[in-house]
Amino acid sequence: MRRISIILIIVGAVLLIAGGFFYKQANTVADSKPITVDYRGHKSFQWPVYTGIILLFLGATFNLATRRNGKADHTRV
Repeated sequence: MRRISIILIIVGAVLLIAGGFFYKQANTVADSKPITVDYRGHKSFQWPVYTGIILLFLGATFNLATRRNGKADHTRV
C-alpha cells in the first residue's frame, strides 16, 4: 500500500505541474504511387486540475494510513 501511495503522490504532482502531455502525429493526407503527402501535427491531451489534486490527496491519505497502522502493529507485540 505504501508503494501505491507514493506512486499516486508522484503522478498527482506531475499532473499538477505539467497538466497534460503533448505528442506528434503524422497523418497521410494523399497517397499515390509517385507522391505521398504527409501532415505532421502537434496534438495535446490536457488533464483537469482536480485530477492531480485528487490523486495527491489519495496518495497522502494512503501514506498516512499505512504509517499509523505500522506504528500500531509494533505496539501490539
